[in-house]
Amino acid sequence: MASVSSLDKDLAKLRLGKYTVQASNEAKSWIESTLGEQLPADDLMDALHDGTVLCRLANKLVPNSTKPKKSEMPFVQMENIAMFLKVCQDVLKLSQHDLFLTVDLYDFKDPAQVLQTIGAFSRIAHSRNPSAFPTAIGPKASVISPSATGKSKPPVPAKTAISSWSKPVDELTTAPAWNIHQYGYMGGASQGTQGVVLGARRQITTAAPHVPSLREKEERRKQHEEEIDARAAEEERERQRQEEANWLRKEELQRKRQTEREQASRAQRDLELQERDAAEQEKIRLREEAHALREEEDAKRKEYEERLQAERAAQDRREYQEEANRFRALNQEHAAVSSESDRIKELERQLEEAKAREKAYLEKQQPSQKSNTRTVIPPNDAEERAALRSAWQENQSRPVPPKPTSKPAFTHSARAAQRQRELQDEDDAAEAPRKSPGPPATPPRSTTPATSKTSPLASTRWGFKGASSKPIGGGMSVVQREMELERQRQKEWERNQEQLQEDRKLMTDKEIKEGGEMPWDIHQYGYMGGANQGTERVAFGARRQIIGPKGQK
Repeated sequence: MASVSSLDKDLAKLRLGKYTVQASNEAKSWIESTLGEQLPADDLMDALHDGTVLCRLANKLVPNSTKPKKSEMPFVQMENIAMFLKVCQDVLKLSQHDLFLTVDLYDFKDPAQVLQTIGAFSRIAHSRNPSAFPTAIGPKASVISPSATGKSKPPVPAKTAISSWSKPVDELTTAPAWNIHQYGYMGGASQGTQGVVLGARRQITTAAPHVPSLREKEERRKQHEEEIDARAAEEERERQRQEEANWLRKEELQRKRQTEREQASRAQRDLELQERDAAEQEKIRLREEAHALREEEDAKRKEYEERLQAERAAQDRREYQEEANRFRALNQEHAAVSSESDRIKELERQLEEAKAREKAYLEKQQPSQKSNTRTVIPPNDAEERAALRSAWQENQSRPVPPKPTSKPAFTHSARAAQRQRELQDEDDAAEAPRKSPGPPATPPRSTTPATSKTSPLASTRWGFKGASSKPIGGGMSVVQREMELERQRQKEWERNQEQLQEDRKLMTDKEIKEGGEMPWDIHQYGYMGGANQGTERVAFGARRQIIGPKGQK
């Protein structure tokens, strides 16, 4: 049985059969000698795959005709191949059967057609520019030899007329009216041309079908395996190219993204630097404004302090002047008071001398013998009254010290001076000799019993508990009597205070609560006695009786 095969596969096999290693090496050697450098790959198809070598050949023949791009991207490489084909077609005017398609080189579909295009390019380049292209690929072009089939006839001369070739003579002088391959063509094979003899037996079948031999089968198997291996290798190379293209695409995308990120970060950094500079400038401006404001405030404060200091100095001067005036007035007053006290002391001294003279006179009048019943001669009231009257008149006749225009302020110094004067007066009065009055005696020619004189404190409001009823001598002056009464009152008050302190130490809290005698006066400051909630029976929480009779106590 006859074998069945695909026409496309057979044609592809025939095309691949024309691509030989010898032809590939010849084309590679011509390209290397023309460019003056070695190709990067050992295989010619791999070296021409990106199209840059072909574009360099075209630029060497026609300068600046192409602009190749070195890239691993598939569409860029195919664009380089297309630019070379465009130069060959538009500039070099290569025929269509000498040009290959882009897929023939990029996808390795027809390497023989690529070799044919390179050979045609080399011949045209050598003819146009022998100095740049000194050699060419393949022999020179010649007339195509006639087919080996058919009759052996001389070359047909140039035919100008057209006929139907109805006569055999027309075939030599005219061109056919239609294509010999057109349907209805009547020329060609016939019984006469094919050697058909009428009456002979026709052989329409062969003796037996063609059976391939073992060698043919082995060759076919090997060829089939080689095709499978070649296809697998081609697929592997295609997969690697796709992976490489994808990797390059990812790398390009990552590089682009990295560049964008760097630009964004650089822009952000520049923006931050600008903002930082603006913030620093703003801080400097605010600091300068604050410094200027602080200096202005310091100047105002300094001016205010200077003005305040000047005012205080003026105020101090005024106060010092006023204090000096006041002190001067106080000194004048003190001098006036001192002069008055000196006059009083002088009067008292004169009075004491008069009393001493009177006492000496009385002692001279008394008998020398002493008895148990002593009689005291009362002083002469007329003389005492006369002495007091003369002293009073002398005191009244003296000029009164001038009254100050304004009452001086009662300062600490004035208070101390007044207290010092009071103490000095008391000391002077205490140092004065006190004369005890004589024993009470009955005046002569008196029919009534003699009564003892009582103290004037008994009938006054200055009486205190335990006050002495000792009479004060009638011979004392009014000033001395008042001073003596004041001393007695002070001593009585001190004794009462000492007694209260002793009572307070002896009494307990229970005795105080039970109603004992309080250790201080109820009118004294700090008295804690009197009505309270305990004595008045006031209970918290109970209803308070605000009307009606008063509660029991």
